Amino acid sequence: MEHKLISFVPDLKGITYTAPSYHVPVFYEVWARWAYDGRSKLWRECAEASRNYLHAAIDPVTGLNPDQTEYDGSLRHTGRIIGDQFRFDSWRVPMNIALDYSWACIDKEWQHNYGHTIQNFLYSQGIDTFVDQYNVDGTAVADTLWAGGKKALRHSLGLVATSAAVSLVCSHPKSYEFIDQLWNAENKPYSDGYFDAYYDEVLQLFAFMHLSGNYRIIFPKDVTLSGLDPVAFISEVEGKPTALYVLKNKNGLEACITNYGGRLVSLLVPDKNGKLTDVVTGYDNITDYTKSYDYFGALVGRFGNRIANARFTLDGVEYPLQSFGRGPILHSGMFGFHSRVWDAHQVNGQMLELTYLSVDGESGFPGNLDVKVTYTLTDDNALDIRYEATTDKPTVVNMTNHSYFNLSGDPGSQIVDHLIHINADAFAFLDDTSIPTGVLEPVEGTPMDLRSLVVIGERIDATYAQLQRTRGFDHTFVLNAKGNIDILSAKAMSKTSGIAMELYTNEPGVQFYTGMGKKENAKLGANYSLRGALCLETQHYPNSPNQPEFPSTVLRPGEKYLSRCIYKFSVDTSN
Repeated sequence: MEHKLISFVPDLKGITYTAPSYHVPVFYEVWARWAYDGRSKLWRECAEASRNYLHAAIDPVTGLNPDQTEYDGSLRHTGRIIGDQFRFDSWRVPMNIALDYSWACIDKEWQHNYGHTIQNFLYSQGIDTFVDQYNVDGTAVADTLWAGGKKALRHSLGLVATSAAVSLVCSHPKSYEFIDQLWNAENKPYSDGYFDAYYDEVLQLFAFMHLSGNYRIIFPKDVTLSGLDPVAFISEVEGKPTALYVLKNKNGLEACITNYGGRLVSLLVPDKNGKLTDVVTGYDNITDYTKSYDYFGALVGRFGNRIANARFTLDGVEYPLQSFGRGPILHSGMFGFHSRVWDAHQVNGQMLELTYLSVDGESGFPGNLDVKVTYTLTDDNALDIRYEATTDKPTVVNMTNHSYFNLSGDPGSQIVDHLIHINADAFAFLDDTSIPTGVLEPVEGTPMDLRSLVVIGERIDATYAQLQRTRGFDHTFVLNAKGNIDILSAKAMSKTSGIAMELYTNEPGVQFYTGMGKKENAKLGANYSLRGALCLETQHYPNSPNQPEFPSTVLRPGEKYLSRCIYKFSVDTSN
């Protein structure tokens, strides 16, 4: 464990002890997040070791800790340290824990209890009188250490400052008194002339910065792990506020989602070297999303994919859909769910709920449709998307997510070298307008046979009318899983990065799409190439409202629409 703990005690003459006040788990977390040195796993292990160390070194009753301990947290008695006394420099421990709580938000329950403990003890000593040296059990010291040529106990402004900062850790009513004491403290020499600008002035300033919320001074700016600036997503669209929401799991994966269109903006997963890699395309600000006609990362509805002639008949009533021009309507037109601002509620650090009321007649669809979509970043490295909806009038619903994936780690590359597997014996055969004819064509003997992993580039330009018509894959595959979410429906992977993405769904089909065009100046300055990403959109079949032989997409009052899609990530170097 020793090599995972920071110690500023030189290892000379057999010295094997360490200074607990210098063990700072939050800085390990910061290094893991920002160093980009390929050792983020090690830094997080160091952070965990450091937290465990502090648990052992800190007295559970007083919250105090000795200056120096063994590496296991037990007391260290040396020639120059008197017994097990607490010393003035140990103010760093409460400050470090407050920083760890604020920055890393890990170990919350213990940190919360610690905040109460240290504040309770110091408060019991008298907030105007408590001193800078105690025995660890809180009793008075028998002797006093020298400081600045003086040997005296002094009221500890350093502990006032850190106790005030600890107010961010807990909701203790006494916190306000520490803050008030800090605010009114006078920085001046003691009666014997001793003055320490570091422990008084600098620490007071540090505490004020911490309490003000402007304490993240080591960050170039408050950006996500993927490099996104959340401020760039704060705006209003049609009078509703937009923002960026960040999900993280225990393994360090991160998903960033904006409530404009419910779009997945970035998704960081580890590659074969442990480097976190963004695997989705998109933009880095809300303005580019609102100007673009792309569906990058969007929630699509009410009806994903195409409806022939932009109209359908339900219960004998024909519903013309809001369309510009002739032919089929795609993804419910310009004003589908991808262009709406959703109401967002972040349930916790790993779950985001988005809700939207699609009113009767919106884009031509009947019924008031109450929709909820839940994004969950699970601890088994999966992005789980759950769709729910109810209606007050018969309508049709077919929702999906339109994320474009490039698993290579190079956002400017093509996906023709990716491997793809789709567990499907048939696909929906298309006419000249990309509308299914109603025929579910067997894949056997065609380039559409993706039942084992194949290189996309070996099939995408095959001399096959269906692929030539759509200039690559843009087809719905009839999944053999038949709605069983526990059965693998598809898998994509990059041999370059080793990143593999498995797909599970309760939907009968998946749209496999490779037709992304070139995009310049996209997310973080990326230039996306032609065929720079692929989509695997779980859904019912296109044009189902006009194809009675297809699985129904009708939703009636009293029923609940439930759809689920899981993108699960791992590393696969076998191919």
